[in-house]
This record gives sequence, C-alpha cells and structure tokens, in this order.
Amino acid sequence: MLGYVGVAGFDIVITQEGDCYVLDLNFRLNGSSVVLLLRDRIEEVYGDKANDPKASPYRDAQGYLSGLFLGDSREDVDHLNEQLILEGIGC
Repeated sequence: MLGYVGVAGFDIVITQEGDCYVLDLNFRLNGSSVVLLLRDRIEEVYGDKANDPKASPYRDAQGYLSGLFLGDSREDVDHLNEQLILEGIGC
C-alpha cells in the first residue's frame, strides 16, 4: 500500500465567495479528533440537534479566526495580511 494511513486533520478556509483553501495538513490527532471519535455517542445523546445548526447554542456567535503570520520582514507580514483582507478574512 502506498501513501499515508491514519488520522489527519485539515485546516480549511472557505471565503465568502465559496472558494476553499487548504491552509494546513496535520497528520496526527488534533482538536477535532475527539469530536469525530465521539460522533456516534453525541448523536445518541443529542439526536438530530447534533446536526442542526439552528439548535446550537452558538448559532448567533461570530466566527473567529486566529493565527500567526511569519515572514522575513515586516513587509512580508503586511503583504500576507493584505491578502487575507482581500479574501475577506483578515483584519
């Protein structure tokens, strides 16, 4: 068998236009792994509410994105931030 076999997490951004960008591949257990491993139990306890965004207590919460820009200069970092602003996800 060729390729990776195991747990992996993917950090993905979806822009307001619906474009998807993969930001990071994490070939290990990560923050979402626990929810995926407990999915059957969550659905058993919460039923259809587990898949209904309108039933979520967080339905009115604003999205939050946090990160760290790295570059060789302040200009590099400013350029990265400008690109995210153009995509509608920077500040």
